[in-house]
Amino acid sequence: MSDREKTVVVFGGAGYIGWHVVNQLVVAGQHCTIVDTSDENCWEDNPNVEHYQVCVKDLEDYRLQLSEIASTYDVIGVINLAGATRNDNVNNPPNQYYSNNLATNIMILEWMLENNLNNLVFASSASVYSSAPTRKEFITECDPLVPRSAYSMTKLMTEMMLVDYKQMGIKSLTLRYFNVVGCDENYSNTGLYKKESLSSRALRQVLDPKDLNDTLMLCGYPKDINQYTPPVLDFVDVRDTAAATVTALQHLIDTPNVNHLFHSVMNVGTERGTSLTRLLDIYSKAAGQEIKYTFRNAYKYETPRCVSNCNLIRNKLGFQSTYTVEESAKSMIEYMKRVASL
Repeated sequence: MSDREKTVVVFGGAGYIGWHVVNQLVVAGQHCTIVDTSDENCWEDNPNVEHYQVCVKDLEDYRLQLSEIASTYDVIGVINLAGATRNDNVNNPPNQYYSNNLATNIMILEWMLENNLNNLVFASSASVYSSAPTRKEFITECDPLVPRSAYSMTKLMTEMMLVDYKQMGIKSLTLRYFNVVGCDENYSNTGLYKKESLSSRALRQVLDPKDLNDTLMLCGYPKDINQYTPPVLDFVDVRDTAAATVTALQHLIDTPNVNHLFHSVMNVGTERGTSLTRLLDIYSKAAGQEIKYTFRNAYKYETPRCVSNCNLIRNKLGFQSTYTVEESAKSMIEYMKRVASL
């Protein structure tokens, strides 16, 4: 038996989803080790959280820090949320995704092999599914996979690698997150406020005087002159997303062999579709002020409909999302107000 402290290593633990995952682990009494490129450490006063800042451009130093973690702690599980996250090739060059996402994911897997570690939860994305306009009403894990951006390609490539690494002893579950929104009431990291996501930009427009004249550009599909059909997406609360991630890890830890699972890939969503315009209406109502927007033609990596079927994670892990999009919107507004007042 090891006398080292048991820990869960959370790559990307300083990010938006990462903070919520770490928070739920810490509340449950689990020690966490965050590995992130960010130096924003809101856990520095918590003895149950250790923070390692790394640089993806210095892989040798990255490896040294991982070696230190493996020698210092008894690593009982790994959650990989790290990587470049913006799902487009317009604002970010494709090589950024391959170097940040794919290269570091390989290094993490090799580190796990070298140190005889298993129990890995990998955060993938619903963007790996086909964006064909004939999309069915609900997406299952068996539906066609046609990634349309470098971001989603690296997610799918990592999923494929995990199939091979599983044969070498790394037990893993891949979770395909749908569109993550919302905030815990204690979340106050500034990164989400500044993010160029639809939700952050929409709420800055009504809460920040500097952004009052910022009109959002929504992707849409032309149906008539000056008329567009907005996409219908599945917006899952970050607190549910974190709960699904922690549940998946606990299942791996508690289960000696996961080969009985029909799939090692599971959707994380709500099974409820909400159009982008409906989402903005919900934000407007909660904020008490109209959000201005117009349409542009959808890019090739965007999709007219992306709503989850979550039978697999419900049946295999007993997980079910609980938050509504209205509750997520309210929590986002409360977060934006907190950060704006800092």
